[in-house]
Amino acid sequence: MKRLLLIICLIAALALASCSGGSTDNGASGGSNDSSNGGTSGDGGSTDDGPSHEGDTPSTHTHTSADPVIENEQPASCKSEGSYDEVVYCSECGEELSRTKGTTPKLTEHTYSEGTCSVCGTPQPSTGLKFIPYGNGTCYLSGIGFCTDTDIVIPELSPEGDTVVAIKNGAFKNNSTIRSVVMPDTVKVVYDEAFFYCTSLKSVKLSEGLESIGYGAFCLCSSLESITIPASVRTMGWEVFSISGLKTVEVSEGATVIGVNAFNSCENLESITIPSTMESIGDGSFKGCPNLKYNEYEGCLYLGNAENEHLWLVSMGDAPRDSYTIHPSTKYIGYNAFSANDTLTSIALPEGIVGIVDGAFCYCTSLESITLPDSLEILGGSVFFGCTALKEITLGEKVSSIGTTAFKNCSSLESITLGGGIRSIGIEAFENCTKLSSVNIPEGALYVYDEAFSGCTSLSSLTLPSTLVHFGRNAVIGCSALKYNEYGGANYLGNEANPNVVLVSAIYTDITSCEIPDGTRVIGSGAFYNCKSLNTVSLPEGITHIGYQAFMGCIVLENVTLPSTLITISTGAFHSCKKLTEITVPDSVTELGERAFNSCQTLRSVTLGRGITSIKTATFDGCSQLLSLTFADPEGWFYVELYENWEVRLGGFAADLSDTTQNAINLTGRYKLWYWYKV
Repeated sequence: MKRLLLIICLIAALALASCSGGSTDNGASGGSNDSSNGGTSGDGGSTDDGPSHEGDTPSTHTHTSADPVIENEQPASCKSEGSYDEVVYCSECGEELSRTKGTTPKLTEHTYSEGTCSVCGTPQPSTGLKFIPYGNGTCYLSGIGFCTDTDIVIPELSPEGDTVVAIKNGAFKNNSTIRSVVMPDTVKVVYDEAFFYCTSLKSVKLSEGLESIGYGAFCLCSSLESITIPASVRTMGWEVFSISGLKTVEVSEGATVIGVNAFNSCENLESITIPSTMESIGDGSFKGCPNLKYNEYEGCLYLGNAENEHLWLVSMGDAPRDSYTIHPSTKYIGYNAFSANDTLTSIALPEGIVGIVDGAFCYCTSLESITLPDSLEILGGSVFFGCTALKEITLGEKVSSIGTTAFKNCSSLESITLGGGIRSIGIEAFENCTKLSSVNIPEGALYVYDEAFSGCTSLSSLTLPSTLVHFGRNAVIGCSALKYNEYGGANYLGNEANPNVVLVSAIYTDITSCEIPDGTRVIGSGAFYNCKSLNTVSLPEGITHIGYQAFMGCIVLENVTLPSTLITISTGAFHSCKKLTEITVPDSVTELGERAFNSCQTLRSVTLGRGITSIKTATFDGCSQLLSLTFADPEGWFYVELYENWEVRLGGFAADLSDTTQNAINLTGRYKLWYWYKV
């Protein structure tokens, strides 16, 4: 009985010995108080306070935080952030009171050893390369400078601290010594022939942020054996890798384009991976690649990837047939895939086909019918060009655009049914479809481009939607049977609810004035071209687009009030309006075309609204009396000099456009041919 009471007392004493409930200094975990039955503690059986006795009051304390200490510290490197634990203990009993995890920033500096960072493996940037600033905190690599490296590592920043975003055309052209190139992910553009004929170049690491590769950028790089094209690439010029030593090509998932003749005459090329995101493979991309391995199915040749070997139907093979069965997994019919097969009479494309690429069935002169699947979204240029036996076409709801010359010279085409998804009809899309008598463009469509229906001599009815914002130059020229709606001295096209959507042309060129009705949305290209007596015109609210050279040569036109609904003023719209003295461009306008006010010799004052974000070349060239050019939003503008192909030649210079007089001098003088843009 005494032993049981002693045990109970011992348990009670231990419970009272903790910090939170009255612990004593010696009541640490891992040891026990001495008991009356002879048990001993780890230090020989004694404690500083002695055994508990009935009636004693146990000692207690409140936690006191000691200074924080750092534990589990992992230092930061150029590869990763650092980490640590910040811990607070009780200064009296040592109990952990809190633990907070923290990080330290990733290091910006590398630890280089023999040309490579010993921590992350990043190669050491080359020095001596030549950079030219754009003037906005970025720059482009213009050449090798005095760098002697054969393994070129382009830095993210120039020595002046500008971000490297481009590699200039011809930067390393004809360099026979460089062996490898590593680009930083800041590079967005590699311009034309940047590495043309670099015969020793064996390895290239492209920027993961690369968006555009220019014409012939790696052409004639005979030692280059493999390349990975990053997911970010959206444009690719002609012959980018042509006549190179490439054996394997990996096009990353996300990339959408392979340019014309991109791999032409790569005689060693054996394999290429095409991602599911690919939308365009240019003409002749694999011409002269005798070792390239295709996937075959029912006489046709395909390329793809591990998940879908039949993604792209590239070619009908060497022996043309009158019919084909397309693999059910196919998504695209490639460039000129069935071109000039004059034995093909009909073909049904399976559901799942997303795109028919440029020229796929062009000059299939015996093709009378084709079934297009509802899954079809992309209808490229010249797809059915010269299919002289084709009689009718129905497009599904997912097709949003009809490519340039898609049905040009389809001389037997009598009927075209357009789905509700149509937004644009391309240049010369139906040119010379001489049996086409009626076309209904559904509501929602926005653009009818140049010469879309030119030469359609039987076309008597063309219904245009009220949503239209652009009607191209000569869109209906040569449509001798077409019936117009006449109003106020001009010809219009539209629909039953609104017959005046587009003002197509003045009925006579000697008109002096023109009243344009409400409901008109577009002033067509060349609508008043060379109307030399036109002195008054009122543009009503609702007009969104003034077409190409719409008022060009209206030499006595003095005043024009532009509506607040206007979006686009096209190229040459008011060219040579010699009596025009002032113009105010409303905030709604976002595009001001080239030469829009060129040779307006008496134009003295121009005000540009807040919507303008770019001014193309020669917009005010020949405006010799322009005294004031006001920008409603003068901040954030830059100007560059361009080549004919719109690549940057020089500039990216910041501009202060608050001085209206200086603006007039700049855009009619030295910088009149430069491109101005706002960021």
